Amino acid sequence: MNIKKNIDYSELFTQISKVVESNLNQMQLYAEIGRYVALRTEKGAAVAAAEYLSKMYPEKAGFSPRNVRRMRDFYLAYKDRPQMMSIALQLNWTQNVVILETCNEATREWYMRSARQNGWAKSELMAAIENEAHQGTPVDTSEEVCYSDTSNLEEKNSDEVVVCKPREHMQKSHGGDYANKMHLLLDFTEAPGNIADPWYTENYVQTWMQVQVGCKGLLESLKKI
Repeated sequence: MNIKKNIDYSELFTQISKVVESNLNQMQLYAEIGRYVALRTEKGAAVAAAEYLSKMYPEKAGFSPRNVRRMRDFYLAYKDRPQMMSIALQLNWTQNVVILETCNEATREWYMRSARQNGWAKSELMAAIENEAHQGTPVDTSEEVCYSDTSNLEEKNSDEVVVCKPREHMQKSHGGDYANKMHLLLDFTEAPGNIADPWYTENYVQTWMQVQVGCKGLLESLKKI
């Protein structure tokens, strides 16, 4: 006779409640829910999370057992591939589900980049996959890089603001702050500090979200200049 075990999911419920109630967009939210569910080894963790979320947040759609399993699979697919995770977080959930469930690992990045660059709707993406559009068709893999040489910061224009790496490196690398013009990216948010290093935390989603929030704060700050 099978006896159903009483498993304590209270920690999981607390974790996913915290992210649901935070100010995350849909992809960030789903990635974080997927991460917490993936940390549980119990077979029924996804179902338990789905039931809890549906009960606690009935006004929010997307928390079916099937979809929560997809969130877990999404996180597991890209957690060790930060570049692909960063691209995936720029797509919508429907695009990600199609790519995750239809493409193999060798072709996912091509369709992710193409969907982002071309703004493909679900039907267009599915048609491209069905027609094997990746065959013999290159995709632009260049990334925009913002770089500022701060080696001679004292000679910079007085209006220039430099966004720097961790604060403890300011003195070591650049001789210190000049006229309070060197800032951490998170200085432009409500939670100043260093961005978490995924090399140590193994949490690339957290780092990506901190960078995104920081960039938004920096942009808002520049608009006021």
